[in-house]
Amino acid sequence: MKRWYWLLIGLVAGLGLGLLVGWVIAPVQYYDTAPAALHPVYRDEYLNLVARTYAVEHQLDAAQTRLRRLDATAPTAPLLKLIARLIAADASPAAIAPLTWLAHDLNVATPAMAPYLTERLP
Repeated sequence: MKRWYWLLIGLVAGLGLGLLVGWVIAPVQYYDTAPAALHPVYRDEYLNLVARTYAVEHQLDAAQTRLRRLDATAPTAPLLKLIARLIAADASPAAIAPLTWLAHDLNVATPAMAPYLTERLP
């Protein structure tokens, strides 16, 4: 009986010590993570940020560079997929417009994007 008792205490202590080291003493810290390695939800947020930054700065080269960081082989593909998903989900025009203007200026706009290209925000 004592052998099982010490085994149980050892397992609980090891688990507790492992959690303490992993979460408190030396947690994993990510920095300089490539946008391509982001979770899909954060990739969508990255695309939104790129489009909104472009809407303010109007620097197409910088927007293209940022899109290439997400997908080097087909930089506009994630943008088009996000726009299609937002249109299918009936998202607000304010959420779709910056993305569609970026796609328009990159010459990859589709006919489904036309209703969102009516008024360009400053």
